[in-house]
Amino acid sequence: MPWLPLLVRKQTEQPVAMPPAARPDVIPDRRPVWLNPLAVWLPLPGWLSILQRGSGVLLALLFPVLVWLLRVSLLTSQDSHFLVWLRTLQGRLLSAALVWLLVQHALGGLRFLLLEKGVATSLGQARWLSGFILGVAGLAGMVTLAVGF
Repeated sequence: MPWLPLLVRKQTEQPVAMPPAARPDVIPDRRPVWLNPLAVWLPLPGWLSILQRGSGVLLALLFPVLVWLLRVSLLTSQDSHFLVWLRTLQGRLLSAALVWLLVQHALGGLRFLLLEKGVATSLGQARWLSGFILGVAGLAGMVTLAVGF
């Protein structure tokens, strides 16, 4: 293989290792390294971005279940076991969680579209918009829990 020596680089001289403080061209990295996301302080828009991604993953994973629930609710009569179960506390909790998930993800997506258009780009406006989105999504979940379907 005549091309193999071209791939192997011979190093004739060892580089001199200098500590970062002795080298004027290297700024020491003083950023903290945390693997715990709860130890990092994030403003409300940062937490909403994490919730947006998490709710998207949950909705993608729950999509077949949601389609099945829609099918069951459309094909059954008013006195079916499924609709009776939806009126229980567990059914109301599940439906409230699903409504909160859908509303939060939809409004969070609209927030990202507004950010791309240059709306609410300052930190104060972004915090207000994030709080509004979380409040509306929480209110929709609580109304669903209180009233039910």
